Amino acid sequence: MFKTILVATDGSDHANKAVSVGSDLAGRYGARLVFMHVLLNHPTAHQIRQMIDVAGLAEPARTEFERFEGMQKTASTSGVPFAVDIPFPGEVLVAVGDILLQNAERVAEKSGVTVIARIWKQGDPATCILAAADDQKADLIVMGTRGLSDLKGLFVGSVSHKVNHLSKCTCITVK
Repeated sequence: MFKTILVATDGSDHANKAVSVGSDLAGRYGARLVFMHVLLNHPTAHQIRQMIDVAGLAEPARTEFERFEGMQKTASTSGVPFAVDIPFPGEVLVAVGDILLQNAERVAEKSGVTVIARIWKQGDPATCILAAADDQKADLIVMGTRGLSDLKGLFVGSVSHKVNHLSKCTCITVK
């Protein structure tokens, strides 16, 4: 039924369930499984910390993250943090993404999936997921209903909502 399944993951609880569901389906149908992670644009320290806590980021990327996290924490007035445009190094974001994809791959292997690809992109998550689904010729996209994003998704529409409405293939969202 399914030949290529694309699973988007960001390390959130819903994304981890999507990894399990996508892996199970790929194992049952003998499908090729493509795990995808979209690097955050202008991530907050909190968002990266959430992914690091899930992924278990190794040195030296952890040290680099903590250095930048400290810079953002010290940029405050009267002890109240304010938004500072200190971008996190790309290598930290890529390292976190790679670990999330490796973790997803281990789940898939336990489900008997033998053909697994890992990709990451940078940009708008919904746009990247839709483009990857086209590029990979996916006939199914599996993703969580909510990711690590803040309340922004409630106002401008969630990634899963956009993907469901704009995708050319079947989509499954899990929570």
